Amino acid sequence: MKKIFMMGCIAAAMFAGLSSCEEPETGYEGINYIYLESDASYLYDMEGETLDVTVRLTTALEQDLTLTFKTDDTENLITLEGNPVTITAGATTATFTIVPGTLSIESKSYKVSLDQEATVLPENVQWAEDFTFTVNSSVTAPLTDEQLAIIDAYKESTGIDLSKYIGLVNVSTVYTASNPDVETSQPPVTRKGYTMITLSEQSTAEIPVLKMTNNAMGLQDFLYDRLKTYTLENPSWEEPEDDGSEEENPAKSYSMLLSAIGWTTTSAESFIVSLDEISLGTEIEFAKDVDLIDEYGDPVTQFKVPLEFYFSAYEREKEAVAEKIIGEEAYPGWWMSDATVNPDSQLNCDDTSEDWPELGNWTEPSASISAEKLEFTFCLYNYNDYDYSKVTATYTPNE
Repeated sequence: MKKIFMMGCIAAAMFAGLSSCEEPETGYEGINYIYLESDASYLYDMEGETLDVTVRLTTALEQDLTLTFKTDDTENLITLEGNPVTITAGATTATFTIVPGTLSIESKSYKVSLDQEATVLPENVQWAEDFTFTVNSSVTAPLTDEQLAIIDAYKESTGIDLSKYIGLVNVSTVYTASNPDVETSQPPVTRKGYTMITLSEQSTAEIPVLKMTNNAMGLQDFLYDRLKTYTLENPSWEEPEDDGSEEENPAKSYSMLLSAIGWTTTSAESFIVSLDEISLGTEIEFAKDVDLIDEYGDPVTQFKVPLEFYFSAYEREKEAVAEKIIGEEAYPGWWMSDATVNPDSQLNCDDTSEDWPELGNWTEPSASISAEKLEFTFCLYNYNDYDYSKVTATYTPNE
């Protein structure tokens, strides 16, 4: 395991969607930024599904501040409940709620911005950046006759109605992340959401196989946050100062990459975590040996839960490399850096078969299913963390 990467806390409150490391001190005289943050970046277009957004000031004001927000929704599908928002004197936060309408497409990203025409800002108060979120369709394809037969066979042999775990299923995920810069883990964080689950094409009448096509194990927001921490929000990825030297600077590769792909804290991106081959045999098997090629071009085998990632900004990176806009052919110093936003290089990127006695998050993968719940426990390793991150994902059957 790699344990040498050092990350500082990003305390500058000007970045949208980021929680400040601590409350600003009294007497703060810098620019008072307005920014938005939420525990999730997506929601589904179903009744009762909402997304709470916190409006935060860098420091409190001596008078009330009323802010009006708007979206780039041109179809009137999105409602902002509690808008306009008033942050009372002496406070730094207020909230509003995003309520989606029914989509006719699979998913769509939107931005929330400050309505500058409807809002009067005091001196020294500035809008930071727009907040981006995605609305996913909750529509699921009907089960085929073959799939229904597999479900019937499983119910006959186990007494469990597997159809209740098919479609959009509630998940509660407890994630205990390793700190990248200290040898202690962060406190466990619980998030509730949904995973889209279907029967895999590998299913047979004897052994059903589940496939999670979206938000596998409830990890999508957790892992996107980690990916941003290691790359976009990493201080070492900032544009290096020009000191007049002609020497190649590997740090330049990072800023070249981000500029070429246009990934920012507010760009509308698609980040999807999926997982196939969840075999419901005598025991539930969902971790396995995965054959890979490492960073040196050598074949390696890693035992882990084989999460798969799709990231729109990485798709743009691959196109930019093919067009020689970035990469070693574009900049000679590229080889000295690890400049990539490929999720596989940063997330779930090492073997998890070995327990490290001095660390605390390692756990052997296990799973169970009953009429009341479907539960998974496992660990994964993210780039240069001190420890594994531990995951417990609990699914509640549909009615």
